[in-house]
Amino acid sequence: MVIVKICGVRRPQDAKIALENGANLIGIILVPDRKRTVDIQTAKAIAKVVHEFNRAPINIPEPEEETLWEQRARLLEIASHSNPMLVGVVQNQSLDDVLSLQREIGLDIVQFHGDEPLSWCREVPARTFKRFTPNTENFCDALEPDAHFLPLIDGEVGGNGEPVDWASLQQLAQEGGKFLLAGGLNSENVESACRVSGVVGVDVSGGVESYPYKDEKKIRSFIKAAKSLHQKEYQE
Repeated sequence: MVIVKICGVRRPQDAKIALENGANLIGIILVPDRKRTVDIQTAKAIAKVVHEFNRAPINIPEPEEETLWEQRARLLEIASHSNPMLVGVVQNQSLDDVLSLQREIGLDIVQFHGDEPLSWCREVPARTFKRFTPNTENFCDALEPDAHFLPLIDGEVGGNGEPVDWASLQQLAQEGGKFLLAGGLNSENVESACRVSGVVGVDVSGGVESYPYKDEKKIRSFIKAAKSLHQKEYQE
């Protein structure tokens, strides 16, 4: 099982390329004054591409036993394969602004990437991801099931390609945690990332860019590498 999120998309055509190559989630940056920030009109244009794209359904058998996190990941992969989803990344903005953006753009998932209280996740009428960084004070909140839909584990400075020490994720996995992994991923290391215990999805931005825009060849290579492990499992 692997969910692929292509983040920091700035053009509708880049979203289309990512979807055509198998991306589950398209991420847009809605944080003001960042190098990948998109305005409302561009966000809506990207949303249109995402929401008009569809694929034939897939069936991932329901296991006899699964944890809440496993169930959420499985259902998200099934849903986002047939109907890819748009993720809006916000960071330390007001809750009113976040709710307005979600409603106006039609975000399927809101990703809280700052110091927002966990309670905000319950205020959003959509799925939520919450970003956590290993070895920080709030990392223990990553497995709070009544808050975010899934945790996203990222490096110290999200969006700058800061890698995560994968060894620091062992305890999270041992406690049954399932999460999306970001930070310094590219086509050369993503298959290894997908093998890390607890990882159910990968999130990439800079690793599929020839700045300022996404690179079609890098997108294709990244998704192929990420999905290859999943395909091998089904062939065995």
